Parts: sequence; C-alpha cells; structure tokens
Amino acid sequence: MSAADSAVFDRAARGETAAYVELMEDALAKRADGSFHPRAALTAAELFGRFGFCRGDTGALPALVGTLLHRCAYEHETVGGNPDRGCHAGAHALRYLDAAADAGDEHAATALNVTGAQMAGGALALAREWQAPELRDEIRGYDELMARAAGGDVEAILAIIGNVEGEAAAGGIGEDEALVLVEMLARIGIATGDPRMKGTLAVVMLAWCEWGVRHGADTRYNRWLAVSLLAELLEDGHPEAGDALAQTVSFIGEPAVLAAAREHPSLLAFLTSAGGA
Repeated sequence: MSAADSAVFDRAARGETAAYVELMEDALAKRADGSFHPRAALTAAELFGRFGFCRGDTGALPALVGTLLHRCAYEHETVGGNPDRGCHAGAHALRYLDAAADAGDEHAATALNVTGAQMAGGALALAREWQAPELRDEIRGYDELMARAAGGDVEAILAIIGNVEGEAAAGGIGEDEALVLVEMLARIGIATGDPRMKGTLAVVMLAWCEWGVRHGADTRYNRWLAVSLLAELLEDGHPEAGDALAQTVSFIGEPAVLAAAREHPSLLAFLTSAGGA
C-alpha cells in the first residue's frame, strides 16, 4: 500500500465520506484494469460504498448501487458464483434506493422503479422479506454499527470482523471474500492507531499466504507485510508479537524476513534462532 493509499485510509478512519468514495472508485478501477480479481474488487467496493452511505453521503449512492448490481449479476452469471450473495447484493441495492427515495431523492425513486422491475426474483423477494419489522430493525442496527465502524470506532470494526468470520465459518461467504473484508476493515482500523488492528492485519496477511500457496498466487507482498507488522508491534512493546514471529518465521521465509529487516534489523535475530542466518 502506497503512502497515498495510507492517507486515504487515514481520512476514512476519521469518517470522511469522500475518502470512502475514493476507496470505492479505486477498487472498481482495479477491477477494470485487471489488477484486482472481480469478486475481490466488488467486495471491497461494496464495503467502502456502504460505509460512505451509512455515514450519510448520498453522493455515494449511484456508485454503490451500481456496484451492488454488478455484484448481483457477477454472482449469478459467473461459473462458480454465489447466487445467494448475488441476491443479497441486489436486495441491498433496492433497500438503499428505497431509503433514499423515502428521504425525498427523486432520482432514487425513479431508479428504484426501474431497478425493481428488472431485478431477479430472488433479490426482490429478499428485499420484501427485509421489510418485516423485526428484520428491518435488525438491519437498521447493523447499518448503525457500520456507521460507527466507518467513523473509526475500533470496537465496531472488531464486531463486524467477528460477523464476517462467523459467516465464513458457516459457509455463507467464501474464504477469499472474507479475507478481503477483514483486510480492508483492518486497514481502516490501523489508521486509528489501535495496535490490535496491526495484529489483525498481520494475521490476515498470513492467511492470504496460505490461500496463495493453495491457489498458486504470488504472496511476496503478503509475507513482507505480515513480518513488518509483527516487527512494528514488537518494537512498540508488544512481546506477544515476538512469539508470533518465532512461530511463523519459517513459514514466511527468509527472503521476506530479509526484506523487512532493512527497516526492522531486529528481525535478523529470528532468522538466527530459526537457523536461517
């Protein structure tokens, strides 16, 4: 992640809705140029768009709805797609348009009529199901949780991460989607300065490494970032990071450790203890 990317996440963690729109647009641009897998890009863009909208930025609505509709189509039309996730995306698109229309947005009202007429039956049925009072209150509560997380509330971020991990464990979302979500949430959390978020992102990077080994992906960046984050935590006075380094350095590999050691020389001791130097 570049310094420019880090600055946008810093602004996002302060609750700046324009920053979430930038992050959403960046994810979509990476999908377009092929540098981000389509599902990963749509997952990240949806998260950022929902965070921006939940913070009250109605200007994010067109791009958010477009992202949700693309996600709906992608999951239904792609081999190996997840139609249930597609229905959820479509239902959220209708829900956000409905909320904006209720608030007096005439463009949203028009888009709601057009989109509703074209929407697949499963998404339309789910959106109607969400109108039940008990579900409506539950969804409103989750929107409020997202708004807090989008404003840099680390406890809210951790609660959403827990929800994502629970969905992944139950098979509701795929491993790659869960990793994208937790990674982006952790990046927002790191901008608050909470050390727990560095540890969370390090764990996600290690999980990406394991995923990459299984899928033949390049994991050099993930390895470097994982070991760098753990080194930063150790240098900041968190000894548990040293235990994590000792347990993972052989998996991370000498090249990644040596690369990170340029900024964190203390890492060389872990190579020595592991018999690598």
